Amino acid sequence: MHSAIAQATASRLERGRRFFINASALAVVSLIGTGASLALMPSAAVPMAFLTCVECLVAVCAYYRSVDLLQQLAVEPYAQPIPAVQSYRAQLVQQTQRDRLAASIDSLISEAGSPGSCSLGDRIHLVEEQLRAISRELATPHVPVHWGSALICLQLLTSGVDSPLYNPNLTVEQLHATLLRIRYGIGRNIAA
Repeated sequence: MHSAIAQATASRLERGRRFFINASALAVVSLIGTGASLALMPSAAVPMAFLTCVECLVAVCAYYRSVDLLQQLAVEPYAQPIPAVQSYRAQLVQQTQRDRLAASIDSLISEAGSPGSCSLGDRIHLVEEQLRAISRELATPHVPVHWGSALICLQLLTSGVDSPLYNPNLTVEQLHATLLRIRYGIGRNIAA
């Protein structure tokens, strides 16, 4: 049963990847067409530019849809044998990704409470020391980090609806629980 689900999921991932590649290629062709229309037929440049913008938007949406699907599948046990999921999990704990997460945490802390910030400054200040500790550990190459902790940290920083750092409808207790889940997979060797 699980292998059939995994095969169907792998097929879905592959279709999404192909759709992204095709949308990107079409956006490039539209961009070239826009450039050519500027030189050959300026009256067609505006519609071609609009088409290029639409194609770029489709490609971006396809990319983020694939990333969202990978994030969802990364936590599913049946998806573990799928090569794309394995690759995504491995990317989460590469030092470059860990450094990005640490930089995002540092940026979140420094921008907390400033005008234009979408984060909840009072919550960030409440857990600032915990966030700084996570940032330091992520940036330290010899500290082991489980992919699950990296994924939870990424979602905490990027998912406005599901993150207690952005959504006031989520409780402070949920924030503390999320930080505990992140800390659990940092600094210890945990099996995949």
